[in-house]
Amino acid sequence: MAHLEDLIAQYLDWRGYIVRRNVKVGRRTAGGWEMELDVVGFKPDLGTILHYEPSLDAHSWIQREARFAKKFEAGRKYILGELFPWLPGNTQIEQIAVLVTHPPGRDKLAGGRLMSVDELMAEI
Repeated sequence: MAHLEDLIAQYLDWRGYIVRRNVKVGRRTAGGWEMELDVVGFKPDLGTILHYEPSLDAHSWIQREARFAKKFEAGRKYILGELFPWLPGNTQIEQIAVLVTHPPGRDKLAGGRLMSVDELMAEI
């Protein structure tokens, strides 16, 4: 997955975002971390945050929904407190799941926007 994360991070950097990659969040008292966020970018002039979670998995939509729900919930919980603590607590976070496909009629995954790799490439 590193190639997609690299591409997304470079794209956000090129667009003027402050980019954080593979950030472990939610330190546990017994050691370890609650979650790792793949790519998060903050654009200072717009005050916007984008949180990307790319995956090339072949899991069922039920499995994807559960997995991305955990990722996106951790993002909402920790991005403002740990990655960008100087931002107001009501700063909007747009979350994007990047998958191999984007079936017609399925535009959301676990509350985040669904985007295919082809759509990402077209945007870039």
